[in-house]
Amino acid sequence: MRRRKTFTEKTGYSAKILIPGYLGEMTPEELKVIKQELQNRSKLRHRWGFTETERITNAKIQKKALEEDKWSESEVFSGAGSEKSD
Repeated sequence: MRRRKTFTEKTGYSAKILIPGYLGEMTPEELKVIKQELQNRSKLRHRWGFTETERITNAKIQKKALEEDKWSESEVFSGAGSEKSD
């Protein structure tokens, strides 16, 4: 069985960009990557403050990225299927 690629291997970005508030202002490429992860990972959506039924827009992601980081790195990367490496 093949091992799953880490977030960094798949995207070329450090997994730290998934921490709400870590990046601040993002490039369009970073925004696209984060949006994809938010759409695919319910725990990450919750950590970013999105509900299960809420529409995730670029404007909402950017707003939350500019907010103060309230999650520790260990909280963001805990749970099944999340990568802890950079």
